[in-house]
Amino acid sequence: MPHIHKSQKRYIIWLLATVDWERRELLDALQSNRLSHQLEVMTQCEELLERMEALHDTGYAEAPNLILLAIGAGECSPNKLLKTIKGDQRLQVVPVIYFTRPGRNFDTALAYQNGAASVVSLPLKFEGLVRVMQTMEDYWFDVARPPQPL
Repeated sequence: MPHIHKSQKRYIIWLLATVDWERRELLDALQSNRLSHQLEVMTQCEELLERMEALHDTGYAEAPNLILLAIGAGECSPNKLLKTIKGDQRLQVVPVIYFTRPGRNFDTALAYQNGAASVVSLPLKFEGLVRVMQTMEDYWFDVARPPQPL
């Protein structure tokens, strides 16, 4: 039975996924849940930083309601990026979910200290990832009351 999103509001989601196959996997899982929100995909940490700067320009007024991060080894520092996001006045209330893979060297406690709303270990099988995305969407958009960005 396909997942039908209960919320009528369309949310803005930023997805930063720096590894090609992880990005494809995350996008496929989000799309298999019939995600009807505005999804903005970024492939490099610099793109996210540029979008943050653009929030302060009049031409890009809408901040995201949720930020998803999946940063590969050797890319920008996830915890430094979390600190930067949470240091931005317009984004400090936006939930940030950080995805990691089993076996990746990642300091989960530090991620929470730097403002992550959740740290999610991605399952090895695609079906598990689809369930994770469905649960995430149900929670953040139907159960929890997401804050409105400043």
